[in-house]
Amino acid sequence: MESIEAIRGMLGDQTAAFFRGNILKYLWRYEKKGGLQDLRKCHEYVELLIKLESEIELRDRNINITKLMNQTGAIK
Repeated sequence: MESIEAIRGMLGDQTAAFFRGNILKYLWRYEKKGGLQDLRKCHEYVELLIKLESEIELRDRNINITKLMNQTGAIK
């Protein structure tokens, strides 16, 4: 299990808040601490947040993502 999956399992509906917090943390400190590495981490959390919000939007619209991926050929 990836650590991000464990975090999502533990936090449930609060996962987006965790991602937002890390985005702010890495963006806030990049100039004084981690430089480019912190910007990359910030970017990773933005990507995770986009994925999560996309999943939520699909779920809220009652779209089965596995079925959708099968229909589009993304899963064979």
